[in-house]
Amino acid sequence: MAKKKTKKEIVTSQQRKEIFYNIVNSLISGALVFLGTIVGADFKFTAEGVCVALGVALIVCLTKFKSYWDGEAGEYSKNFLNFIP
Repeated sequence: MAKKKTKKEIVTSQQRKEIFYNIVNSLISGALVFLGTIVGADFKFTAEGVCVALGVALIVCLTKFKSYWDGEAGEYSKNFLNFIP
Protein backbone atom coordinates (compact mmCIF):
# COMPACT_ATOMS: atom_id res chain seq x y z
CA MET A 1 0.00 0.00 0.00
CA ALA A 2 1.37 3.41 -0.94
CA LYS A 3 2.24 5.81 1.79
CA LYS A 4 0.09 8.94 1.75
CA LYS A 5 1.61 12.33 2.28
CA THR A 6 -0.66 14.22 4.60
CA LYS A 7 1.73 17.00 5.38
CA LYS A 8 4.01 18.95 3.07
CA GLU A 9 7.70 18.27 3.71
CA ILE A 10 9.50 21.31 5.02
CA VAL A 11 12.92 20.15 3.78
CA THR A 12 13.15 17.92 0.71
CA SER A 13 15.82 15.37 -0.03
CA GLN A 14 17.45 17.66 -2.58
CA GLN A 15 17.58 20.50 -0.06
CA ARG A 16 19.16 18.18 2.53
CA LYS A 17 21.86 17.26 0.02
CA GLU A 18 22.49 20.94 -0.70
CA ILE A 19 22.75 21.78 3.01
CA PHE A 20 25.08 18.80 3.59
CA TYR A 21 27.23 19.87 0.63
CA ASN A 22 27.55 23.39 2.04
CA ILE A 23 28.44 22.10 5.50
CA VAL A 24 31.17 19.89 4.02
CA ASN A 25 32.34 22.80 1.87
CA SER A 26 32.64 25.08 4.90
CA LEU A 27 34.52 22.38 6.86
CA ILE A 28 36.97 21.92 3.98
CA SER A 29 37.51 25.69 3.86
CA GLY A 30 38.25 25.71 7.59
CA ALA A 31 40.62 22.75 7.24
CA LEU A 32 42.52 24.51 4.46
CA VAL A 33 42.84 27.64 6.58
CA PHE A 34 44.07 25.51 9.50
CA LEU A 35 46.69 23.80 7.32
CA GLY A 36 47.71 27.12 5.79
CA THR A 37 48.18 28.62 9.24
CA ILE A 38 50.31 25.68 10.36
CA VAL A 39 52.41 25.75 7.17
CA GLY A 40 52.78 29.52 7.46
CA ALA A 41 54.24 29.02 10.91
CA ASP A 42 57.08 26.90 9.44
CA PHE A 43 55.66 23.72 10.97
CA LYS A 44 56.33 24.93 14.51
CA PHE A 45 53.66 23.15 16.50
CA THR A 46 52.98 24.92 19.74
CA ALA A 47 49.82 24.74 21.79
CA GLU A 48 49.21 28.44 21.30
CA GLY A 49 49.72 28.23 17.53
CA VAL A 50 47.38 25.27 17.15
CA CYS A 51 44.70 26.99 19.27
CA VAL A 52 44.92 30.14 17.18
CA ALA A 53 44.79 28.11 13.96
CA LEU A 54 41.73 26.20 15.19
CA GLY A 55 40.04 29.43 16.20
CA VAL A 56 40.63 31.00 12.81
CA ALA A 57 39.47 27.81 11.06
CA LEU A 58 36.28 27.78 13.13
CA ILE A 59 35.57 31.40 12.25
CA VAL A 60 36.05 30.63 8.55
CA CYS A 61 33.73 27.59 8.78
CA LEU A 62 30.98 29.56 10.46
CA THR A 63 31.35 32.55 8.14
CA LYS A 64 31.29 30.36 5.03
CA PHE A 65 28.15 28.50 6.13
CA LYS A 66 26.47 31.70 7.32
CA SER A 67 26.97 33.30 3.90
CA TYR A 68 25.19 30.31 2.32
CA TRP A 69 22.42 30.28 4.93
CA ASP A 70 21.73 34.02 4.55
CA GLY A 71 21.01 33.40 0.87
CA GLU A 72 18.61 30.58 1.70
CA ALA A 73 16.85 32.20 4.68
CA GLY A 74 13.74 33.17 2.72
CA GLU A 75 13.26 29.65 1.42
CA TYR A 76 13.29 28.01 4.84
CA SER A 77 11.71 30.74 6.95
CA LYS A 78 8.48 30.77 4.93
CA ASN A 79 7.47 27.48 6.58
CA PHE A 80 8.74 28.44 10.00
CA LEU A 81 5.95 28.95 12.54
CA ASN A 82 3.29 28.46 9.87
CA PHE A 83 0.92 26.94 12.42
CA ILE A 84 0.25 30.38 13.94
CA PRO A 85 -2.91 31.86 12.35
